[in-house]
Amino acid sequence: MQLTRLAEAFRSLGYPVAEGEPMSRHTSFKVGGPADMFVTVPDGKGAAAVLYRCREAGIPVFVMGNGSNLLVSDEGIEGVVLKIETTAPPASGGGGRDCLSRRPAGQKALPLCPGSGPVRGWSSPSASRGRSAAGCT
Repeated sequence: MQLTRLAEAFRSLGYPVAEGEPMSRHTSFKVGGPADMFVTVPDGKGAAAVLYRCREAGIPVFVMGNGSNLLVSDEGIEGVVLKIETTAPPASGGGGRDCLSRRPAGQKALPLCPGSGPVRGWSSPSASRGRSAAGCT
């Protein structure tokens, strides 16, 4: 019953919702049973809306990427599977407001730009100069 109300809420926000969606359609290995609910959002704002409503309802959420190297049991996934289908901006190596920061292998990942600030416990040279942690201005 709660899932039905959530599905209606997500549809009213304009997000595609599939109930009982076979995860085999969304994994590179083409395996996996049904997700109770599969929701696709276009951006972080949509993801936040879905996550907020699921948290309020006590429904578990699995946020998936592109489905590469993802193995799902034939029993499926309980709760909501959230997929964010957005086109990331090209990596510019820092400097522009449209950047994803490039980092050498082995270095900690930093937040994406724009508008991302320093993250507690992480440091970067740009953060100490008052810029965002990923080096964007």
